[in-house]
Amino acid sequence: GVTTAGSEFLAKHSPPAKRDAKCLEIASQRGVQFVGKTNLSELAVAVSGMNAYYGNPRNPLRDSLIPGGSSSGSAVAVANEEADVALGTDTAGSIRIPAADCGVVGLKTTFGLVPLKGVYPIAPTQLDTVGPMAKDIARTVLGMDLLESGFLNRYHQAVAAKPSAKDILVGRLYIEGTDPKVDRAVD
Repeated sequence: GVTTAGSEFLAKHSPPAKRDAKCLEIASQRGVQFVGKTNLSELAVAVSGMNAYYGNPRNPLRDSLIPGGSSSGSAVAVANEEADVALGTDTAGSIRIPAADCGVVGLKTTFGLVPLKGVYPIAPTQLDTVGPMAKDIARTVLGMDLLESGFLNRYHQAVAAKPSAKDILVGRLYIEGTDPKVDRAVD
């Protein structure tokens, strides 16, 4: 099919893709059943998840809420159990925002980890990533294993090692003028 990036113009003026995006290679080799292509904010540049041409995915938590974007359809599909795992792209929040808005788990992968060949580019030399979304951590790990072979085994090894977060130092930025209630909530 045509890679539309949620755009009417691309849908009407782009040729069909000659092959799947490189990031789908592992899933294809494993015979994963693809159940559909989901909607997103046009050209993946809005955090609302709304799309005037294709329609707006409905937030499964409450109709009056936006689904978040840009990978809104992916978050809605897993929240509604229409897919076990969905893939999305994330340049500046496009997996994390809809995952949070729809009450699912989303992972922005490390830049450069998942191949971007065949993925609609926004900032492919700096920020674009492909990552999994699912209803819970376990299914998100399975989704990650479809993007990076061997991830599942490394995840299980890490869990078995029982790592502790006691020695992790977390940086915290304080911005003048921030509501003290917000600072307390973050702290």
